[in-house]
Formats: sequence, structure tokens, C-alpha cells
Amino acid sequence: METMLYRIIQGSTNNVIKHAKATHFNITLNRTAAGISAIIKDNGIGFDNSKSEDCTGIGLKNIQPRIAY
Repeated sequence: METMLYRIIQGSTNNVIKHAKATHFNITLNRTAAGISAIIKDNGIGFDNSKSEDCTGIGLKNIQPRIAY
């Protein structure tokens, strides 16, 4: 679980650095009895989440199955 969480955050961070043109990036982790949640925010240009299946890169495609796991 720890490795998956690390890889998800690592992939998200790489995507922000490479694509978002952000000047600020914040990660919030919260652990409760129900599980762990991660909120990753930046002030970058954003993307259309409804078109994430059409992405040609591997960043989001690697993150999605890790989250599902």
C-alpha cells in the first residue's frame, strides 16, 4: 500500500512539473480508520478530465490502475 501511494504521488508530481505550468503544488494526506486519502492540488493550467482516456502519455495511465488497486 505504501509503495502504491508513493508511486501515485510521484506520478502526480511528475505530471504537475511537466505539464501544469504551476507555481504552487500542495499534497495533503489524511489517514482514518476507513483508509488513506490524498489530495493533490496545484495552480496550473488544468486539463479536461473527461478526455483522460484520449491521453497519449503514460502518466495518467500508470496512476489510474494504482488508484483502483
